[in-house]
Amino acid sequence: MAKNGVLLLNIGPKADGTIPAEEQELLEGIGDWLSMNGEAIFGTRPWAIAGEGPTEVAIGSFTDSDLPPYTAEDIRFTTRTDVTGEYLYAIALARPDDGIVRISGFGSGTGLLPRAVRSVTVLGDTEPVRWTRTPRFVEVRLNESLATTSGVVIKVWLEPVGSQPRQDFLEF
Repeated sequence: MAKNGVLLLNIGPKADGTIPAEEQELLEGIGDWLSMNGEAIFGTRPWAIAGEGPTEVAIGSFTDSDLPPYTAEDIRFTTRTDVTGEYLYAIALARPDDGIVRISGFGSGTGLLPRAVRSVTVLGDTEPVRWTRTPRFVEVRLNESLATTSGVVIKVWLEPVGSQPRQDFLEF
């Protein structure tokens, strides 16, 4: 994962100009993931917090080989506003064993998301999902038909903010 919208891929061609097979697989995997989940990346902005979860990632030079395995509790966030509304994306870095993604940052008691949730979907899944919002979490029960074995992206559509009444200051 990258922060602040920057992802640096160290892909170098061989002397004959071809890309090594291992690096081609990596690029194709990223492309496959983006074809299903790209709306959670392209045109988005950072949310109130970058992420949540227990996994500590080493910081600094030459730490690429020290990446710990992510858990289903490791989640990264983005947000998007367009003409259809406001959306939050929760990118779970691993699929939970019990099939339930628990997003603590979206809980009604956390203070991070004071607005109501209009709907919740999972990118790449055509079936509706069951979800609940408690003071501690938003819990999303993944459908067994979802074909991914890796992490999933939860899309949360927020209720619109009520418009302020118009107030004219000029009186005749």
